[in-house]
Amino acid sequence: MTEKGGCCFRSAAKCNKGIEVLYSAAVEHFINVAVRVRRGADCADQSLTCIHDIIVCTQCQSAAVNNRENFCRNGQN
Repeated sequence: MTEKGGCCFRSAAKCNKGIEVLYSAAVEHFINVAVRVRRGADCADQSLTCIHDIIVCTQCQSAAVNNRENFCRNGQN
């Protein structure tokens, strides 16, 4: 996730709360995300480990978690 995307995880962690994403759905310009908030410092620390960078191909608009592998259907990054 980008800096803005991880903001909700970091804000919850400041209050000793963790966030668990139950599901997410995106259609056109609409995004729906359901989360469960868990109490405790351990849950907060665990949720912070879930923050990752997302990379998007500028040609085919494929998106993937940044793991340094080729993800584009066209063979380009």
